[in-house]
Amino acid sequence: MAAGRVKSISGEADGASAVAHELDTSATYSTSGAKLLSVKNATTEKFAIDKDGNMTISGTIPGAALNPTWSTYTPTVTATGAGTPPQYTTNIGYYMQIGKIMFVEVKLSGDGGNEGSGVDQLQVAIPAALATGHHMGYYWINAGIARNGASNYFQLQGIIDVAATTVRLAYFSTVAALVTFSCNNQADTDRMMSLFFSYPVD
Repeated sequence: MAAGRVKSISGEADGASAVAHELDTSATYSTSGAKLLSVKNATTEKFAIDKDGNMTISGTIPGAALNPTWSTYTPTVTATGAGTPPQYTTNIGYYMQIGKIMFVEVKLSGDGGNEGSGVDQLQVAIPAALATGHHMGYYWINAGIARNGASNYFQLQGIIDVAATTVRLAYFSTVAALVTFSCNNQADTDRMMSLFFSYPVD
């Protein structure tokens, strides 16, 4: 055995109730911050289990990343040029990050002020920038649907550029023609957009 190495070998026989190694405390730990186990590398903690059995790896609780909750944000709508972007009475966004993937849901509806005007492309704010090292240089998504008037529907596509904090919107006017989704496409007082998509983050 190498000098300084600690090695533990259990002789416990296999079985339904077998426990190879058991660590126990002589007192009940109930104080916030108390730990059952702390593993360090040159005084820097790398792994820990707290009094409630929650695991921490390099200061992060994996359970929080694997079981996150939805948070809200304001999905601001802007135009890529001098066009007038539409305003909505309902303007709400939800997001949830699992690992390095961001999930986003956006609801925009109602006449909240300006009608869209102009041919400039519409873009919607996202809660975090696209991963800076994304290999494609941009990220293409099936973004959702929009309506302009009672029966004029659009199936929206989206493009997120590297490090961008907005998704630019487009739609297929025909099978072969992808065109920008512009301010004019949200010019009716009866308008809406419903988006749901995911994308990679740093």
